[in-house]
Amino acid sequence: MALAASACGGSGGKPAAARTTDRNAAMLAYSRCMRENGVSDFPDPVNGQLQIPLKGEGALAFNSPQMKTAREACKSLLPAGLDAGRTVSSQDQERAIQFSRCMRRNGVPNMPDPGPDGRLQINPEQSGIDFTSEQFQEASRACRKTRPTGFPVP
Repeated sequence: MALAASACGGSGGKPAAARTTDRNAAMLAYSRCMRENGVSDFPDPVNGQLQIPLKGEGALAFNSPQMKTAREACKSLLPAGLDAGRTVSSQDQERAIQFSRCMRRNGVPNMPDPGPDGRLQINPEQSGIDFTSEQFQEASRACRKTRPTGFPVP
């Protein structure tokens, strides 16, 4: 699962209101699935976004066994925009690049740049980044003005 949980939707043949309703329903179904599969504190979407805290504890911790199991069980319900198929505007991509640079300047040297699709994904196991560390939390606060839409807030 990507760390960034953006609410950007793609264009399609449906009216905007129908796309919004469909997206909200998909996000709610994903949240329910996560709770049904062991992450009892997984939040419902708020204002079209999943707001998952970086300092999740217990089952809500990114690398907890419950979270890993639930992500696998619910991956088919992962809403568009939270998966690899999401398109990112050039403005959002530039914002993600600036955020990564800011994080590195503020003490998170392994902070990756966004991928070619513009998405900022952080795999803590591969990068060695600890979302719960004080250094990460301080850097995230320092870089809040460049934080990409949907990036979890410490």
